[in-house]
Amino acid sequence: MADNPFADIGKKADDPFADIVKAPTIGEQAWDVAKQLPSGLVAGTEAIPAQVPRLIGFANQYFNPNSPEAQRVREMREKYGEPGISPMLPEATTTAGKYARTIAEFAPQALFNLPQAGAKIVGMAPDVLRAVGRRLGVSTTAGAASEAGGQFAEGSSFEPAARIIPAIVAGHYAGKVAEGAAVKSAIKKLAPETEAAAEHTYDAFRASGFAFSPQAGTTYAQPLKATLTSDGMGPRTAKSTWAVLDDIEKTPFTDARSLQERYKELGRVAQNTAKDRPADAHAATIAQERLLQIAENPPNWIVAAGNPPRAVEMLREANANWAAVKRAERLDQKINTAELRAGSTYSGLNLENQLRQKVATLADKNVRGGFTEAEQKAFADYAKGNFGSNTSRYFRHVLGGGGGLGVLGASIIGTGAGGYFGIDPAVGVGLATLGGLGLAKYGNMRALNDARKLQLQLLARSPYAARTGVPDTWTPRGNTFIAPLLDREENTLATLGD
Repeated sequence: MADNPFADIGKKADDPFADIVKAPTIGEQAWDVAKQLPSGLVAGTEAIPAQVPRLIGFANQYFNPNSPEAQRVREMREKYGEPGISPMLPEATTTAGKYARTIAEFAPQALFNLPQAGAKIVGMAPDVLRAVGRRLGVSTTAGAASEAGGQFAEGSSFEPAARIIPAIVAGHYAGKVAEGAAVKSAIKKLAPETEAAAEHTYDAFRASGFAFSPQAGTTYAQPLKATLTSDGMGPRTAKSTWAVLDDIEKTPFTDARSLQERYKELGRVAQNTAKDRPADAHAATIAQERLLQIAENPPNWIVAAGNPPRAVEMLREANANWAAVKRAERLDQKINTAELRAGSTYSGLNLENQLRQKVATLADKNVRGGFTEAEQKAFADYAKGNFGSNTSRYFRHVLGGGGGLGVLGASIIGTGAGGYFGIDPAVGVGLATLGGLGLAKYGNMRALNDARKLQLQLLARSPYAARTGVPDTWTPRGNTFIAPLLDREENTLATLGD
């Protein structure tokens, strides 16, 4: 007798909605978030000292799964479960709770190694609060991206990658945004304070009664003229600089204020003649350097009054602070010019190239301008780029981030990738093009940040910065985004090699 196909009619059928879970209320979600935030902080804090042994354990599991060490780890997990505190913490039961847990796990690693200034921490309170805010912003972005990727690929073999890659990409990008804000904030704070310190010390120098004799003008100008003439920068090729030197001989500087006025005058000559009369600009820059040298190391015969050792010490400090600000302003002008040209001519996408070209001019040994050899080398290294920045530029152009033929390359790559992964070729082309644009924006942001860091480096050479320190400009490292993922029992680095 065949089975009766109608035998179950009239009987109690399985409830097709039995597996549908009632949506949690707002109160339940809030309670889950309240539990997961401290739990995530505990788990993230635990990950800091444990990241090295866990990373070694992961390496054994992934690269050498048959080794005795890897086998022992698996046996210990099977027998005792996951080590540490994290497995004993309450698990998230809502989507909001899962986001809260992951975000909180990323926070301790980002806050680790905050500036510790001892007693000076009170005076730095606003800076520390801003640094905390920036770090929490980066860790929140990375944690949210990781959880979003994990939930999107939940249960699939791609879930580990879906948690790791978004955390690294989004966290690194957010880190560059935070870094840019930190560097700009540091320059905005340090530059005016350094200039104010210079003015204060100049006032102290003037109050000391120290003065130069009228012989200072001739002592300064005559040897300098001979040097300029021998280097091919005589009165015809560097007429504006020579006009200032002739006037100094007639009306010599006798105090700090008049010396500073002459320095600024030579600076204006260098700036105004840089494009049309480079020899004149070079001569004015050399004249500025010599003026600082004679002011900071004056021969005894040009000192007219005052206590030379103490006065010269004050003048040197004032000059060093003031010169640091002026050197930073010079680089700032290059950066602003690059931004203006990129924005007006290339829609902003060519900013990195413009910055490299403008900063490279300061690496020229003939520029001098008070820059040290180490600083000029830093300018040259910036202009040449490094492996990471140059590779990023290459792929950016291949993917169409610079427009032109790159768009064709992006189309070919996107179509091929779409066919390989089984997605719509149009979607592949769109993703490739967006990737190129993203690399272009990222390269510009990183180049601008690095240029501003060079500017901050120039300010940091001042005596004022040496005393007070430079505000925090934290840049997140890879372990900021990797370490929180090392302690997960499922779908993270801990089981990626299983």
